[in-house]
Amino acid sequence: MNTAIIWALNAVLPPDPELSSLVIPPPPRAPAPPPPPPLSVHYETSAQWQPLDASTAGAPVQLPNGVTRVCALPGLRNPNESWGESPHFLDALRGWIRTDGGLYRTLDGARHWKRIFTPAEGSYGGLQSIYSFQFIDSNVGWAIVDGDLLRTTDGGDTWRRCPRLRGDPCLSTLVFSRDGRYGWVAGEVERPLRDGEECANRFGRSSDSGQRTAAFAAVYFTRDGGGTWIQQPVARSMGDISGLFIIDEQHAWATGQAGFFYLKNGRWRVSASEGYDAEMRPIVRGLEIEIGCPTFCPCGVSFPDSSVGWLWNSNGSLAVTQDGGRRWRDILTHDDLWGPDDRIGFFLEVRFVDRHAGWALDSLGDLYATSDGGRNWTQMTTGVEFEDFDISSPDRAWAVTKGELFSLDL
Repeated sequence: MNTAIIWALNAVLPPDPELSSLVIPPPPRAPAPPPPPPLSVHYETSAQWQPLDASTAGAPVQLPNGVTRVCALPGLRNPNESWGESPHFLDALRGWIRTDGGLYRTLDGARHWKRIFTPAEGSYGGLQSIYSFQFIDSNVGWAIVDGDLLRTTDGGDTWRRCPRLRGDPCLSTLVFSRDGRYGWVAGEVERPLRDGEECANRFGRSSDSGQRTAAFAAVYFTRDGGGTWIQQPVARSMGDISGLFIIDEQHAWATGQAGFFYLKNGRWRVSASEGYDAEMRPIVRGLEIEIGCPTFCPCGVSFPDSSVGWLWNSNGSLAVTQDGGRRWRDILTHDDLWGPDDRIGFFLEVRFVDRHAGWALDSLGDLYATSDGGRNWTQMTTGVEFEDFDISSPDRAWAVTKGELFSLDL
C-alpha cells in the first residue's frame, strides 16, 4: 500500500489491528533546496589556457638613450597590422601585455609568455575587446571585456564575470590600489533625458518605450577588494569616462568624453573652465570638450601627490593644477610642441614621478622627457615609433610598438 495513503488513513480512521502491525516508515524528507548560485559565474570563452613554450624571438638589443629592445610581442595575428597595448609590470619580472591575440603574462622578465585570455566572438559580432586590466599580484587580477567586469584569482587560468552593477553600466576603465583593497570602475550608464535637454548623436540611445535617453558618466567604488560596489554620485555629464588615476581612497581623478572630474567627499565634481574666448573655446584648453570630427576631450591626468598634477587633452594642450584639480592653467599648447602645420600631434600618455620629472608619449610615437614640470620637453632620439608605455618604477618604464616590447631606463 502506498505509504502516503496509509498515513492519511491513520489520520481519519480508528486504529485497525492489521494496519497497526505494519511497520510504516516515516514519509521521506523533501530534498534540500540547492544552494544559491554564487555571485560570480565562470566566464565562458573559447580561450585555450596554454603556455607559450618557446622563448620569444630575438635577443635584447641596446638602443640610444637607455632604450632596450626586449622581445617580439606574443600572439600577434598579423604583425604588419597589429600592435601591443597597455604594458603593465609590477616589477622587473612580473608583467602583462595586451595584443590583438589576447592577454599575456610573463613571470621571468619577458623571456617566456603565457596566454591567459583569448578573445572569443563578442555579443555584437567580431572578437571581444579587453578595454582595461590590472593585476594586484601574480594571482589576483581584474579586466573589463566588452563592458563587463571580470576577476581572476589564479593568475588568469580562469576568469569569472562579476555581477552587473547598479544601472547596468557599460564599463570602460578600472583602477585599484596596490594592495587591491579599494578601487574604482567607470564608464557610462543610460539615463532618460530631461525636458529640453539635447545631446550629441554619439551619446543618444533608444529605449523600448520610446523614451529619449543618453549615455552619462558613471563611477563605482569598492573598499573590500571588489566584494561589493557602490555607485558614487557624478556631476551630470553626457559621455563616458575612459581614464582613472588614484593616489589613495580620498584622492582620485577621472577623464573622458564626459570631461574631467575630481573626487571630493565621495562625490565626483566637474572642474569647469574659467570662462571662454571669442571663439567660445574654454580659456583653459586642457578642459576643452568638442564632440564631432575631430573630437577633443581630456585624455588623462598624472598626479605625483595630492595637490600637483597634469592634464592632457587630444587638442594638444597640457595643463597643470596646484590644488588637486579644482583649478587649471595651460602650460603647453599644440603649436608649442608640434607646430602650426601639424594637425594630429598630442600626448597619448604622460607620467610624472615627482613635481619636476616626467615622460610623455605623443600620437606620432615619439617619447619626450621634462625636468621642469612640463614647461619644456626634450624629444628622446630612439628611432622607434611607440604605441604605448607604462612606468613600473622610478627608474624603469616599458613601451611597445607594432610588434615589439622595449624597456627604458629613466
